[in-house]
Amino acid sequence: MASLRKAQIAQFASYFRFLYSVEVFFYLGLASDLISRHRPSNKIDLAYLYYLPFCKVFTSGDKLHEKTVPFFKRANQTFVRSEDLKADLAKLDAYYSQLPDEIKRSGLHRFAKNPQRTPPSS
Repeated sequence: MASLRKAQIAQFASYFRFLYSVEVFFYLGLASDLISRHRPSNKIDLAYLYYLPFCKVFTSGDKLHEKTVPFFKRANQTFVRSEDLKADLAKLDAYYSQLPDEIKRSGLHRFAKNPQRTPPSS
């Protein structure tokens, strides 16, 4: 009977189970002084992890996120530091801005349908 209940929670309340794990992690981190009690925003910052199950890429400039996301993300998810994302987007913008107007008028969905994994250098 206990294994049946466990399977039901995992199947029907998987998001609740995820939220609960984030909360327990937070309070254990506080109790062990791995998460600072002196920064009240840590609780709110960690609540952003509630979005993690719904995204493929999670980006943030918060050091707490950088340290904690790896514990909660799935294998098919990626964490990207916001500074890195902004720098790579700037490189893509610079590259595509150099294209002739005729190509740019064709629409972004045509000439940048599949941007390169590594942004071209400008």
